Amino acid sequence: MKRFFTLLLSFFILINMSSVAYGTEFNDLDNNAKEILLNIKYTRNILFNLLGVELTTETFAEEEIKYDGVVYLTFDDGPVAKFTEPILDTLKANNVKATFFELGQYVNSNPSLTKRVYDEGHTVASHSYSHKKEIYSSFEKFKKEIIDTETAIENATGAKPKFFRPPYGYKLPQNYKDFLAERGYEIILWNCESNDSRSGKLTPEYCLQTVKDTSKNKKEVTVIMHDTYNKQHTVDALQSIIDYFRELNYEFKQYGE
Repeated sequence: MKRFFTLLLSFFILINMSSVAYGTEFNDLDNNAKEILLNIKYTRNILFNLLGVELTTETFAEEEIKYDGVVYLTFDDGPVAKFTEPILDTLKANNVKATFFELGQYVNSNPSLTKRVYDEGHTVASHSYSHKKEIYSSFEKFKKEIIDTETAIENATGAKPKFFRPPYGYKLPQNYKDFLAERGYEIILWNCESNDSRSGKLTPEYCLQTVKDTSKNKKEVTVIMHDTYNKQHTVDALQSIIDYFRELNYEFKQYGE
């Protein structure tokens, strides 16, 4: 039905343009204006009888989509106190759990913050130790990155991570996947962008709109965000992102629950 209304957009334009005419005395109009006005009234009456609705400017307003879904909020490249801490505060205030794909080097430099992430009920996952592209240059380098990060997280939280997100969304060779599986890891990617890691001056509004655009009509959404350096726009956007998914009646989940 909505598509049918769209086909009648030309009528809507005429209706909108005629709004002044309706407020003008009919006898004050010239003959051409009178004929157009009568045709519009006639058309509106026919369409009302066919569709049972009054064609107004509101008829063509964008229909708000409301449906159930599941959303996973995920944060990469932390923990970094200046940004991870306010993100944790916002999540706690909203009773939302998330998944943090952390770098081993930052876990080692701030194990208490990783412990806070874990203690507040979020999932702590692996995102490699250094996030350097060189980790893919050899199988041995990759294995070391995984094991070193695993050790750092386990030392900080007392629990071994069960999920891994490859830096840059790299398509892993089969032997890399087999190694991860042998160590009990599940690989997690994403299907919704916030674009909060792009260069340039970014705004919370930009991040929110990107999330809206890339999550549209998806029943299961995994949002990628970052809690690392220079991500104040992510901190500032988080509340509006949570509000947006709640308005669409999504259920918030974390990996591993």
